[in-house]
Amino acid sequence: MNPASLQATVAALSINGAFFTSLIYIIDRLAGWKIAPRWRRVWWLLLPIAFLLPLPPLASLVPSIPPSIAVIAQTASSFTHRSDSIGATMTPEVFPRAFPWFALWIGGMSLYLLLILWRTTAISRRWSRKRLSTDPALLDLLETCKQESGVTAPIGIVVSEEIDTPALFGWLRPRLLLPAVMAAGFDANQLRSIFFHELAHFKTLDIPFNWAFLLLRAVHWFNPLAHASVSFWAEVREEAADAQAIEWLRQPTGEAYGEVLLLALKTEGTAVSVPFGALAIGETIQHLKRRIEMIRTYSHRRSTSWLGASLAALLLALIAVASGRAQVDSSTDKKAALAAVDAWLKLEDSGNYAESWQQASADFKKSVTRDQWVAVSKNVNGGLGAFVSRDLDSADYEAGTVEVGAPPIQPSVVAQYDSSFANLKYALETVSFVKEADGNWRAAGYVIKPHP
Repeated sequence: MNPASLQATVAALSINGAFFTSLIYIIDRLAGWKIAPRWRRVWWLLLPIAFLLPLPPLASLVPSIPPSIAVIAQTASSFTHRSDSIGATMTPEVFPRAFPWFALWIGGMSLYLLLILWRTTAISRRWSRKRLSTDPALLDLLETCKQESGVTAPIGIVVSEEIDTPALFGWLRPRLLLPAVMAAGFDANQLRSIFFHELAHFKTLDIPFNWAFLLLRAVHWFNPLAHASVSFWAEVREEAADAQAIEWLRQPTGEAYGEVLLLALKTEGTAVSVPFGALAIGETIQHLKRRIEMIRTYSHRRSTSWLGASLAALLLALIAVASGRAQVDSSTDKKAALAAVDAWLKLEDSGNYAESWQQASADFKKSVTRDQWVAVSKNVNGGLGAFVSRDLDSADYEAGTVEVGAPPIQPSVVAQYDSSFANLKYALETVSFVKEADGNWRAAGYVIKPHP
């Protein structure tokens, strides 16, 4: 995939992701207050799929740009042992137009990923060297909470004065970071609420999913909605952890848990911020209000889980159905293109060169006249001898697109065949076809050479 094609794919995915971000945000704000947070969390987790995989519904509406292939009408005169040859190369304007934006995108993404790598490495080294707590009371309480929540992975506790809010750090070697003031000043029941919140993050794979959202942000650094989606995910992730903690605490309402949350936030001071990549219990004031409201109405939400599950299933079905339709459309188009290629090659095999030129694309005809094509085809085919066999080796299909302020890019297919002729037993034929405005597939380039 060349720069133009990759740029168009990223642009299409960015549009798709923005579409889903807007759709899910609207649903979340209109119906989220009726739905259990764990189901709201599920539909927000669809966003990495929408932004990073070519599966969303707009994939069929915003096709990718085909590779900026050189449309070649040339022959290999060496087959005939003569010097007669003709070649014409017509490179579409896609590549020079796309390259500056491609370079800018690559630069931005690379810088973002390098920043993430640097911060992750530095923070991991720093906190991996911290001594784990050996306080038997804390360790026993954590083990009890793990048993009640069904978590079996080893999780260490790091008590530190360098943080001011509880956080879960790491996945392969998880650490529960606990501010020293809380370790010393909170009783067992209060610490249970905090431990359950962090264990909820661990059990629901929030840290790996958080890295998926960071990747989403890096790839689509230019899209404000990609950054917004990370913030939305962080909000619903915390609400889901709150709800799960209340459930594990076996409290009929979230009142007691809410008091511990507020108490934890009151203890925040001027310590070092939470390590990069960690999931912290701290919140902005605006989101804190939403969390408190969720906690206050926790008992009422438990009966509406079916609605959240239904909406999540509906969104997932929308992605799957539209993706399947796009794949079917692409498959059908590719088959039509290969059928046209096969018919065109038969014209060449039969010596009907004037007709093969007539059925070529407009750009092909501009690069070489009919008489030139007939003369060269006779020259080359005469050297090759009679056609023997042809097997399809590969076929790369790319859908077309229309860019604002730029010429439309035609759908294309580049097919390679392992062929055999009387005077050349092993040949490699490369044929490029484009789908023109009238819907017909026509030859855009043809190259034949000895198979390497």
